[in-house]
Amino acid sequence: MRLAAVSAAILAAGITTLVQAGGEAWAGDALTKPSRHWRAGAKSDGGGIRLGGFLTYLAADIATTYVDNLFATDEALVADVVAQARMAAEVESDWRSHGLAFRGVALGKAHTMTSSEDTVDYRASVDGFIDILPGTKVGGMASYAREHEDRASPNDARGSEPTPVDHVRAQVDAEQQFASLGLSFAASYEDLDFQDADFFGIATINNDDRDRTLWSGSARLRYDGGGRLRPFVHAAYDTTDYAAARDDNGFARDSDALEGAVGAELALGRATSGLIAIGYRRQDFEDARLGTVSGLTLQGRLDTDLGRSSRMELIVGRELRETTVPGASGFFETAADMRFKHRLLPKLHVNLTAGYARNDFRGIDRIDEVYRAGAGLEYALSGYARFRAQYEFTTRESSADADFTLNRVTSGLRLRF
Repeated sequence: MRLAAVSAAILAAGITTLVQAGGEAWAGDALTKPSRHWRAGAKSDGGGIRLGGFLTYLAADIATTYVDNLFATDEALVADVVAQARMAAEVESDWRSHGLAFRGVALGKAHTMTSSEDTVDYRASVDGFIDILPGTKVGGMASYAREHEDRASPNDARGSEPTPVDHVRAQVDAEQQFASLGLSFAASYEDLDFQDADFFGIATINNDDRDRTLWSGSARLRYDGGGRLRPFVHAAYDTTDYAAARDDNGFARDSDALEGAVGAELALGRATSGLIAIGYRRQDFEDARLGTVSGLTLQGRLDTDLGRSSRMELIVGRELRETTVPGASGFFETAADMRFKHRLLPKLHVNLTAGYARNDFRGIDRIDEVYRAGAGLEYALSGYARFRAQYEFTTRESSADADFTLNRVTSGLRLRF
């Protein structure tokens, strides 16, 4: 019965998303050029469904997951089987100039043993751009999302149910090309509203002190000389304003930050592309006890073919993350990830994933190290349907007694139209 209710909610959310065409925007990465939109995951290898000057892509995923450590703890482990259903829709313009897109996705989870962990997440977006003159573009995007905080997050309030988070984003940007020089500007707004959480009927966990608004502006100058490297310089400023003057632990977390970076976009032949950027970030907090946090930032990506049947993606990064862990001003996350995909048979693909992240908290004595690995397969049943199976392993070693090990096995069907 719960699964039917969740599926109905997903269907309603998916239809509402497609009709209302709400929004999602750039995630606010200070080092990379703002993406014009996020992908809902509906776009297929086919041509989509044409509706006038638009192409429509639809998708549905149905899967079952076994997880052996639902709450990501080191003791009293709880295992469960989770039924998942996901619907996505993308509508993109197919015009010679200008562009407009609507995207929506909804994901429902129903737990066999622990119904308090059932969730329905959804997000919707609208984004577009206008070609004003040759070499001149202006664009924008807007979004709304209802999400739930991951149980493995160091910021998890540990309530009796996952913490709902309302996420609003918006951005405007402009690009101008001057011969071999490209200049771009972006301004973005982001609002996070954490809902209060129940603590097993005993009390209510106040999350209002975590609510915050982020304003950001950035500029980038890029050289397009036609070679394999396109170097750039990038600068960004952002300010974070918390709804509460002080959090429940007495800290004033409002802050201002500056970041600068130099890097290059890579085009190493037809089969290899990437990006590398090195920068420096300084963030000043209103509360003197949180002080100033500064350090090097890094972002790198390499996407390459390994022969005709294999592809590999490498991602590295170092950035300063926001946190509401008591006493901590933030943490530097240094991470590396690898994704490998190989076509074993004409209809069968296999994949391998591996990752490592080190979270170094500032202001408190805490270091988290997270190791990830996975393997899976995907079999094409037809041009529209694929069977998927995936195994994922995650373990965290923490100096703050926050260790956990988690195994997850998922299998299901993916449909694309």
